[in-house]
Amino acid sequence: MTTPNHIIARLSLLLATAFVVQGCSYRGKTFVEMPPIFANNMILQQTTNTQIWGKATPGSRIDITTDWEFGSSATAHPDSTWVADLITPKGGYNLHTITVSTEDTVISFNNVLVGEVWLAAGSTVMVHPLSGWPDAPVSNGQEAIKSSRNINIRYFNVENSASIQPQTWVNGEWKECHPQTAKNFSAIAYSFAQHLQHELDMPVGIICAACHNGVCASWVGRTELEEAPSYAAIKDEMENALPKIRKYDRWLETLPVIPMPENGLPTIYDEYVNSEGVNFYEWDEINLPTKFEDNPNINYFNGAAWFVKHITIPEEWVGKQLTLHLGPIDDCDAAYVNGHIVGETTEPDKYSEPRIYKVPAKWVKTTKTTIAVRVVNLDGSGGFSALTNGMFITPSDTADKQQRVDISGKWRYCLAAQYKDKKFYMFNIRNKNLIKQMRPRIYTANESPTALFNGMIYPISKYKIAGAILTNGEAEVTKPDTYREMMPLLVKSWREAFKTDIPIYYTQITPWTYCNSATGTEAGVLRDTQLQLSYELSNSGMISTLDLTSDNFHTPHKLVMGRRFAQMALGKHYKKPVVPCGPTPDLNDIRVVGRVMGLSFNYADGLYMGDENTGQFEVAGPDTVFYNATASVDNNRIIVFSYIVDNPKFIRYAHKNKVSGILFNSDQLPAPSFTNIRHTPADARKK
Repeated sequence: MTTPNHIIARLSLLLATAFVVQGCSYRGKTFVEMPPIFANNMILQQTTNTQIWGKATPGSRIDITTDWEFGSSATAHPDSTWVADLITPKGGYNLHTITVSTEDTVISFNNVLVGEVWLAAGSTVMVHPLSGWPDAPVSNGQEAIKSSRNINIRYFNVENSASIQPQTWVNGEWKECHPQTAKNFSAIAYSFAQHLQHELDMPVGIICAACHNGVCASWVGRTELEEAPSYAAIKDEMENALPKIRKYDRWLETLPVIPMPENGLPTIYDEYVNSEGVNFYEWDEINLPTKFEDNPNINYFNGAAWFVKHITIPEEWVGKQLTLHLGPIDDCDAAYVNGHIVGETTEPDKYSEPRIYKVPAKWVKTTKTTIAVRVVNLDGSGGFSALTNGMFITPSDTADKQQRVDISGKWRYCLAAQYKDKKFYMFNIRNKNLIKQMRPRIYTANESPTALFNGMIYPISKYKIAGAILTNGEAEVTKPDTYREMMPLLVKSWREAFKTDIPIYYTQITPWTYCNSATGTEAGVLRDTQLQLSYELSNSGMISTLDLTSDNFHTPHKLVMGRRFAQMALGKHYKKPVVPCGPTPDLNDIRVVGRVMGLSFNYADGLYMGDENTGQFEVAGPDTVFYNATASVDNNRIIVFSYIVDNPKFIRYAHKNKVSGILFNSDQLPAPSFTNIRHTPADARKK
């Protein structure tokens, strides 16, 4: 029986519609591809003209339809790229569908919400997950995970990507918030989103673009960075480096590839390295422990490298179980002794944990012992970071420090594979000279100028956001002048990229023993630089963390930081009747009467000091030599006094590296550390 043409057409339409309703794709001859930031579960910024983009067959028409009033269309350019504008409705809890189609291809996105979208970016402080790290827990993190189920909070994590050129694509996945996913969310970003969603009664989407080891210049666009006198040569440097990197990338594409598995890590020449007959003396020498970036022949390297050392153990150790101490390794490793694996660490977040592996007695057959370690670095810094005397091997049944063989010092090494885009590109380690020849000495890393802006900020800049929260500054703790130069350029380049004056809120760095000193003033100078910039940068703000002192670099109070970011956004951006931050000194309103100084504060209702008032406030005369001062509260002012300083001119508060804030407003928000003297770390001194 012949089926009528109109019935066939109707069945075809129903079939295509079925694909859309189920959130699937129907692909015909027309090629269409979109970046992962467009996916099921995404949240779009409300009441704005956002953009949707991708790649398609050149010349093809792309139609975007929605289940609200507006749609859009675009035509693919000769280079296959296309961009379309899309007006979004008022936010709410209705689930939406967006369909992107060509003549014969349909891609649909389901479970879409419209609400408020924020960027959470910056340093390792922002990376710190809600579940914490083994050596850095998050206070109340486990309780937060258990109660985290909220489908109106969505999270997109931008995978770490450093690039010498602006990119258009980022890898990641939109995830609904529930205990299985929230544990891996940035603790600060989760807390920020949770409080914002509750107070605004609106879906909140977080795009998290944070990573380890970036510096402020990494987050600045090239055009803006060229404005900085200290980076005047950046244009020529990047132009010279680009051909080498392109050549290297083309070479990588010719190599065998091993995809990153779902769990764990692949073996990379493990069998070869641990077989007999390998001439390790053809490999280069390296002194361990050391980080990759501290060795000019490795430099910044994401990938796998092998390290081998031959040692002689005492005769009496033969036939005994031994313990191998390698110190912390960044990020992952597998350790072999005499050709047998004795331990491995495959979780990247354990980069600060010392590696301690047992060597079974059955593999300790002679005094001649070979140790081989495969180190895999996935992003940022990598390598061995043991302290002095942190690498050794010893019998397991003794704690006698004399019974150990030091294994630091000279090892042989060879780079084995480059890690990029979730793939390992396998070098031929039998020809190490080719690896050295092809790999450029200048390679883009997290610390490279413009690299994180190019790889993690610019690719999402067409995606409309309400604003950004940022953690940075730790890398510039001894370089306040560099931070002062870079931070305004960061703000400028982000606003240029997003094509709007987005609010950018950041945090004063937390107290800690920077430069291995609790009483040093390096952090105080940097914190004061951050405070000064908060006065100068438009549509910005800074939260204080001065009361979140910890013995760990990563304060466990990340949820508190997230709440403070949310309170600032609610007060400043959303104009809610809340105090946006702690007491902020008005350095233009300092009065001096004899030995007494008075300083007023904004956001100072209910200003009070904690129980301790020792060494936090200091004053100095024209000689800038600071002495301890007593302080008291007078309404919204602080009155300070010192018997030693006859003619006080300068004041500073909580200026040391590791302090604990004592000055708060009635919302229990802390004042930042501050001073009214501009100086470099070397100028800060105290008797």
